[in-house]
Amino acid sequence: MDERLRLGSELQLTRRFVPVARAGMAPGIPRFRTRLTARSANGLPALPEQYRLERTGEALVELENDALEQLYLVLGGPGSGKSFFFMDILRQLADTRRWNQPWGGLLLDPKGTLAARTMAEIGTDQLVSIGITSARRVNLLACHLPPHDLGVALALAGQSAGVGGSEPYWINQLKLVFGAGLAALAMTEAARTLRNLAELLLASDPTPGKDVSRLSGVLALLRKREMSSDDSRRRSRVLAALDPFATAKGETADTIRTFVQQILSPFLDPALDQLSATEDLPSVADLIFDQGKWIVLDLPKTSLSTSKFVSSLVKILFQQATLARKSQYPSSTRRVFFIVDEYAEVATDLPGEGFGDSIFFSQMREFKVLGMLATQGKSMLANSAIREAWETILTNSSGKLIFKLNDPDSAELAAKQVGERDFLSFDSGSNVSGDSVSSSLGQKVERQTQFAGGVFMGGLQRGEFAYLGSTDARSLPAVRFGRVG
Repeated sequence: MDERLRLGSELQLTRRFVPVARAGMAPGIPRFRTRLTARSANGLPALPEQYRLERTGEALVELENDALEQLYLVLGGPGSGKSFFFMDILRQLADTRRWNQPWGGLLLDPKGTLAARTMAEIGTDQLVSIGITSARRVNLLACHLPPHDLGVALALAGQSAGVGGSEPYWINQLKLVFGAGLAALAMTEAARTLRNLAELLLASDPTPGKDVSRLSGVLALLRKREMSSDDSRRRSRVLAALDPFATAKGETADTIRTFVQQILSPFLDPALDQLSATEDLPSVADLIFDQGKWIVLDLPKTSLSTSKFVSSLVKILFQQATLARKSQYPSSTRRVFFIVDEYAEVATDLPGEGFGDSIFFSQMREFKVLGMLATQGKSMLANSAIREAWETILTNSSGKLIFKLNDPDSAELAAKQVGERDFLSFDSGSNVSGDSVSSSLGQKVERQTQFAGGVFMGGLQRGEFAYLGSTDARSLPAVRFGRVG
């Protein structure tokens, strides 16, 4: 079977040249100081460009071969057609007649619009909704990561949700507390769930007459328990991390407790118990890689912070499962997709510990993942939790789909991604002295971007895009224009 993913119908870019006259100049002497392509056929200077896209045939812009296992960055302002584009992509992925093996995948949409449309419009038994209105129970913390690494994932997800700021100290403290809390759950043989972790770190002792935290009681039991030498060393590390959290006074300790409260307290609400199942159920990664399911999160719209935290956590754990796919799912050969709308809302990066988007996107090609990340523009990426690492992600993307942009910085970025070429420009002028008039015409070759940034702001209509890259991961990158559908 010839497997292809259609991005859209190809459009032909045409240029129209319009003369520009400078006010105050002598009649018939136009001044050209703008981007010009070349001389026209009759040898006269070419004129300033206007762009137009039109359908000229039945050609399609399609991804094939290894291009189906690459990363693509989708840029476009509100109303440019990104959501319509993703719905078209998802309908194709759901059409099992097009593929040798059904896709699994993860669709993340912190604001919920694309996820709601997908659940309403795409009828497939592959689709699994997880969240507050879903009957599906799952344990989000069911994964192959040890407590310390899972603690890192929780701290990163909290940072993405806006908790803890960007200071490394607070993130490090959260990593210690979460990792030690998860280790304490294991030592007390309690299920590793978000609810149990929240109760351990936040709840009070239910014993009548006692005004102490549940954590203090658990730590007291751990001190009394007989353990092997290895378990005793682990216990020492847990006590060293959690004793200050449970008992320390002062502004620093209160700040850490506040951050933990902000992240975990929502999971004390029974409305989110579906995410903390204690039954022996498939993990999110099991559903995707083993069963070929599509995971869509249905999260509370009234709490954007919780929605962003869960979305970021699921994303991080999916990434870690992907990087361990050969050992964790050795018999799984299916392609999986990773589609994120409003990517800047869930971006995370911590490359020093093997966690982070930049590391994942540089390695994901080995693991049969089609990645598509959508954002509104350059500033959204630069100001997200990945900060300067956004340029690394831009470099790692095999292709860029540029829909209509709303800001000049993003348009300039898009123009630079297309590349530069030599342009012939002309500069004419006139000089009036007494009864005589003299004129001059000069020319020079300038290195400029191939298309002006205005092409990506005013030249694209809703649903139209520029695709920059290879469509088969083999040929040289090129620029093609298209329309969704």
